[in-house]
Amino acid sequence: MSRVPVCPFCQRVRCICPPRAAKAPRSLLAAVAAAGLLLLAGCGSSQPHGTVTGKDYEAARTTWHTVTTTKRVCTTSSRRVGKSTSTVRSCRTVPTGIRRVAGYRPACWQLELSTGDEVCVSEHTWRTTHVGDHY
Repeated sequence: MSRVPVCPFCQRVRCICPPRAAKAPRSLLAAVAAAGLLLLAGCGSSQPHGTVTGKDYEAARTTWHTVTTTKRVCTTSSRRVGKSTSTVRSCRTVPTGIRRVAGYRPACWQLELSTGDEVCVSEHTWRTTHVGDHY
């Protein structure tokens, strides 16, 4: 079995830590302790919660919109004045056509909460959760 490399600073498999030189073990221990305190305190919970006030289902759909395609056209003109030559280059963007771009929106089993939040959940959760339940 192959071993997956882990970040030495945050202990995650895929991390977003900026590259830096290794620090003393004491600072790593302090960082791990601070992260543990945050987890125990429950800070940073972004999961919406509240009483379910409504349920809605929105089917998956594909929307289309058109985008103008362009290309850059440059021209060079030279003019000779006496013994010297001056060259001027001018560029502009010209439309070359249009293309259609698809935007896919997956199906959403939505719960409306008393806090005003709307959250998409799995189909199973949507079917087993009723209006008035706490989510």
